[in-house]
Amino acid sequence: MAKEFRIERSTTINAEPGVIYAQLANFHHWRAWSPYEDLDPNLKRTYSGPESVVGAVYGWKGKPKAGSGQMTIAEAV
Repeated sequence: MAKEFRIERSTTINAEPGVIYAQLANFHHWRAWSPYEDLDPNLKRTYSGPESVVGAVYGWKGKPKAGSGQMTIAEAV
């Protein structure tokens, strides 16, 4: 098995790019659209760094189905 691999998906959303960017670049908006947010109703969330774009950090900790982890926006174009 290769050490690196890439999985890619795409979809078409009928909205202006700025509207989509605002939803993706701000972790506080993810609860409204991410299907993973419903895996654990008691999910503990933490936010740090700037509210959006580069340097924004989102952490979560929940039951096994939701798991735990952290994401940091490294680049937003």
